[in-house]
Amino acid sequence: MIRIKRCSLLMRLVLMLLLLSVISCNQISDTKSDGSQGAGAPVKTAVTRRHDKGDLKVKIKELLVKFGLSDEGKQIVYKIQKIVTNPDIGKDDKAGGYKTYDDLKFYNLLDTLGALKVKEIVGHYLKVDRRQNEVKNAFSQAINNAAEGPLKERLQNKLDDYQDGYALRLKKLFKDDNANAVYAAFTADDYIVPAISEIESHLNELKVMSLVVAEVFKNPEGTRVDGGSGSAVGPGDVDGSAGAEIPASSQFTRVEGTRVDEDVTVTEPAKGTLGIGGSGGDGGAEDTTGALGLVVVKEPDGTEDIEGIYLEFNDEAKRVIDKLRKLVVIPSEYYKTYTVQEFDGLIRALGDSKVKDMVKTYGAYESEYNGIKGLIDRNIPWDYVQEMLSISLSDAEESLKIAIRKFFTKFNDDGTADLAALPDPNYVYQSMRQVDSSIFKGARGDVVSIMNYVNIMVVDLSSQERYPFSYIKDESGMEDSDGGLVFNFVVLLGKLNKEQFKAISTFNSSVIEEKEATLKVINNIRDGIEDKKAVQHQFDSYVRGYHGHLISCAKHKDPKTFYDQIMTGTYAENFKMLRKAALKIIEENKAGSKPGIPR
Repeated sequence: MIRIKRCSLLMRLVLMLLLLSVISCNQISDTKSDGSQGAGAPVKTAVTRRHDKGDLKVKIKELLVKFGLSDEGKQIVYKIQKIVTNPDIGKDDKAGGYKTYDDLKFYNLLDTLGALKVKEIVGHYLKVDRRQNEVKNAFSQAINNAAEGPLKERLQNKLDDYQDGYALRLKKLFKDDNANAVYAAFTADDYIVPAISEIESHLNELKVMSLVVAEVFKNPEGTRVDGGSGSAVGPGDVDGSAGAEIPASSQFTRVEGTRVDEDVTVTEPAKGTLGIGGSGGDGGAEDTTGALGLVVVKEPDGTEDIEGIYLEFNDEAKRVIDKLRKLVVIPSEYYKTYTVQEFDGLIRALGDSKVKDMVKTYGAYESEYNGIKGLIDRNIPWDYVQEMLSISLSDAEESLKIAIRKFFTKFNDDGTADLAALPDPNYVYQSMRQVDSSIFKGARGDVVSIMNYVNIMVVDLSSQERYPFSYIKDESGMEDSDGGLVFNFVVLLGKLNKEQFKAISTFNSSVIEEKEATLKVINNIRDGIEDKKAVQHQFDSYVRGYHGHLISCAKHKDPKTFYDQIMTGTYAENFKMLRKAALKIIEENKAGSKPGIPR
């Protein structure tokens, strides 16, 4: 009977195990077949992944806020992220060398680089990106102005190719897993210089193309002179190699112009011929291969076209006029966007004298900009501070550009901009003559402050006198990843004079010396003595108070407030009193009595 019961129990156990095995197999089978059974984990995982991706975007945003990036700087980082996380960029390049990041790898890269290096990368990127936007806007404007056909298509293809190449160049900088290698590649001259050079090349190419297109279609029924075929000039000939012959009976008149390639007076092509790069004139004219003759033409109604307006100005005036024209033709939703013809008409309406006054005023701002940039390049020894100053200077330059856009815009009585209308030329003139002279004041002030800081720290202070500033740097939370004072704090210190530097050094040296001397005495109290913990606790409290004081001081932006606050406090006296108490503890414990602890 007992055997039967045991056998029955054993059979039940075997059956239970088989049943569990079947259930397990069914779950696995269902999971593999349609995911309806046991699919909870993958679904949750997918949701979690989506959540993680969202979290990463939030974490990246929080990290950029922590780094103290401006809104423009954040947008630059997001733009970089969009390129380096796009697997399609570089996938067809046979040379290779392109690494695609995901959001997590990009976040880790930013976190490893740290605030200062990310800001440097943003600063270098901005130099190229702003010029790249000029190319993009210039090509877009040319595309919008071009008639439908081969020209518009060719311009669009060139713009697409340029943007693809720009993205490839950027992504290649991130080919290394090492953050320092990425930083070095981004901040090296062999990125900035070739990139800017390529941009300038595209702008020059567009300039020539635009002029060629404008000139060829002055007389679309003219004949080609470059190949001697005598065939008519049509839309297919706007490739920079055609010339259009102007019949003697035409109402268009050619006058002396300027070659854009060498900035010298044009005497060829021969009279009656419109010279466009690669063409030769008739009547014994010399070959003008590679050149472009600027031509002034008069329409039947007596108005002059674009090429005629610059001939009365010197080269410097022409350069400034060109810069102003390039600025106001950039599309804007806030200020008047000019066509080339509108801008040239405004220049003509102003007249020589007023234009020359405007050129002189603008030249003064350019001179100030170049002067500040020269100070940065010659007198600032730290690359990262140079970069921060350059960003500050670029911001000031952008403010000037915005002011100019405003002056070239007509505003209604209620303050709204009339984007379709042209402003009164006299309003433009008076406004341009009164551009705020303080636009570059902040940037120059920062440069002067840092130069003063460098001069005092290096020339006027001894190494012993410099030590308290190193201590303040370490204990005030102002140390950055490169071990120097953060930019704003350096600027703040640079607004102090030599005597104030020395006073700060003396005051804080006494605090630091008293602190270290007190700690040494406390360490000499024998372990096990009850009052040692109380003295140590009070010492730690004094140290926290002093360091908190340094942190509070470092946050000030006004140099007088900073100086007044950092020179106040009884920290040295507190440490001195505590040291006396500690010495007394040592003495009293020899005699068996206990002193009081100062609170």
